[in-house]
Amino acid sequence: MKPQNSQVVTTHGDEGFRANQAISSFLPLLENDISSGQHLGNLPYDLLQAIFTTLTQQVDLAIDVEAAVAL
Repeated sequence: MKPQNSQVVTTHGDEGFRANQAISSFLPLLENDISSGQHLGNLPYDLLQAIFTTLTQQVDLAIDVEAAVAL
């Protein structure tokens, strides 16, 4: 998904990703919620700031995570 002004544009990606049954079932549900405006809202300002801050940082995906991770 790519935000464009006040719109969200989705594009088809990797076929293996779309073949996952859990994802295939979830995406129409998400699309309906987005279309109807249900269960959606703005992200908290602090979260947006954290996201924007990390966009400019280099990430080494090969390193091990050594601390507890909250999901």
